[in-house]
Amino acid sequence: MTKPRRSGSKGTEEVVQGAILIEMENVAFRGRQLFHDVLEKVLNDKGMKLEPEIFSRYCLDAPSRQFVTCLLKSTNKPKLSEDKLLSDILDALKVALNGKLKIETAFKELIKVAEEKALIGGLSSLDKDAAVRLMTDLGLPGMDSRILSCADEHKNFPGANMWMKLANSIRIPSSRCVAIATSAASCNSALAARMRIVAIPDKFTSFQDFGGADAVFESLDKNAVSSVLELLKSATS
Repeated sequence: MTKPRRSGSKGTEEVVQGAILIEMENVAFRGRQLFHDVLEKVLNDKGMKLEPEIFSRYCLDAPSRQFVTCLLKSTNKPKLSEDKLLSDILDALKVALNGKLKIETAFKELIKVAEEKALIGGLSSLDKDAAVRLMTDLGLPGMDSRILSCADEHKNFPGANMWMKLANSIRIPSSRCVAIATSAASCNSALAARMRIVAIPDKFTSFQDFGGADAVFESLDKNAVSSVLELLKSATS
């Protein structure tokens, strides 16, 4: 496999040895919180209440079609159209994503420091065009070829095959990748892909088991960024 290269000093080419792979929305900003708030509002408008345990059980990582079916069953609203509810959720999410989003400060620092040492790749639950546009709006242009959309996946997000596919697309062996995961399902799938893992749970996933992760942090802070870079150094040495 040909190693990816980029320009080095004085016109030389530097071989890139490793990669940092990220759940884009959940790491760059509080994507899971945004999705929860959107879903809660759509359901409230239809006379349905989104209980915390229902969101945690059905909506954290499941494909949209799957969780909509489960939501209607759990809230005793069988007469509502699944297609209409799904369409309303996706439309509301699109509006929210086009609004003002606050990117995590440490994420900017991670990208700035990491791009000097590795390639950055992202998995997104959005379709490819929306994901690329979002990253550009957040001040991260040029990610077109390094974002992999999982929007059409029929399994929980993201599966091991998606982590592997992303690594292959940027031509870095999975053993030389550090994944930043925010849920146990994502952590386990990155582990199955034989990647190093830094786990950063949010308030919806903090109760989950992150066994197998190389490090777990409560938030993406300076310590978490340092851990990512240390694991990258270990993976590529």
